[in-house]
Amino acid sequence: MVACYFLALATYLYNDITDYKTDTVNKRNSIYNLENRRQQITKYYTITFFVVSTMLAFSINIPTGIASVAFSILALLYSHPKTHLKNMFVIKTAVTGGGAFIISMMGCLSSGSFSSLGVVSSLIGFSFYFILGPLGDIGDLKGDKEDGRRTFPIVIGIKNSFMLMIVATFAISSIFLISNVLFGINIIGVGLGITVTLFMLIRIIQASRKYTNKLELGRYRNSIRYCMFACQISMLVGTALVGMT
Repeated sequence: MVACYFLALATYLYNDITDYKTDTVNKRNSIYNLENRRQQITKYYTITFFVVSTMLAFSINIPTGIASVAFSILALLYSHPKTHLKNMFVIKTAVTGGGAFIISMMGCLSSGSFSSLGVVSSLIGFSFYFILGPLGDIGDLKGDKEDGRRTFPIVIGIKNSFMLMIVATFAISSIFLISNVLFGINIIGVGLGITVTLFMLIRIIQASRKYTNKLELGRYRNSIRYCMFACQISMLVGTALVGMT
């Protein structure tokens, strides 16, 4: 969905614009590494992407448009210097997970209907950010400490952060099982979903052994990010097969 892509792009750009100090410490490439003229152009692009994505979402239907507005509000509250929810322990991860939930629900709402299965499957995206969030925070530990942020690895420690990721992985597996029991999604989709979560579990364990290597940690995080799409596809397969049987 183009509207979702523009929303995500605008959010990342806006976060870069407001996150100069931490990105510098963590040696990340951000918009502030560019000359002033290009900084201004990128700010205009960010506004344009937010506006265009909202217009596209409302062109589908009103519920999808409202969901896009809710996502934009979360994105602004997350990064804006006055609110900076990204600096708040637990809230940071809950907000990013909430954004993933809303994006998933936009896909459901764009069909013109609301379903309990759509809500449950959207929880997969929410749960993923309790894996991707702490994993990214471990890699950014130095910059987050200097910026005074309270992230999972800073507050509860690295070991407990990996335990949280494992719990989130089992939560995603449970979503597939619950969807089978309550909504009757096909067992093939459930099997595919659980296979993906087992792969994720292996990657998390591997990452826990190499968390001091930022490059390796980034590779593990990227592979787990792709698993989010694999889980959604597994849920789609399970749902589609129900209609064929």
